[in-house]
Amino acid sequence: MNIPSGRVESLAAIFQAARFSIVGIANTLVDAVLFYALTQVLLFPILPAKWISYSAGLANSFFWNRRWTFRAASSTPLVAPKFIGFNLIGLLINAGLLALALHVFRLPLPLAWLAATAGAWLWNFWTSKRLVFKS
Repeated sequence: MNIPSGRVESLAAIFQAARFSIVGIANTLVDAVLFYALTQVLLFPILPAKWISYSAGLANSFFWNRRWTFRAASSTPLVAPKFIGFNLIGLLINAGLLALALHVFRLPLPLAWLAATAGAWLWNFWTSKRLVFKS
């Protein structure tokens, strides 16, 4: 039984999006656990702790998305800076959508957070797939 190539590509994209989501969940856990440890156990100030924990999540994201999600074979010197730049834009998109959802659409915080996260996820997945780890 042969599966048409269009369906194979669609299935591959779905599995890639699922792997990207799993990596994103892991990044969130890295960020949250490290942030908690830095602020509650080691008593770091909040902003430096957030920079450190967010950076650790971003490094985790780069490693696993490059190796597992997109299986990028080669690496150029611009891959990491592009990844960081597009993810920082994703962070701005997330914050902007959160503010819009809360203050313009007056959504409850959990729904606003979900909408902002979904918008940033779309941006980060598309830029990672098409611009950073393209094959």
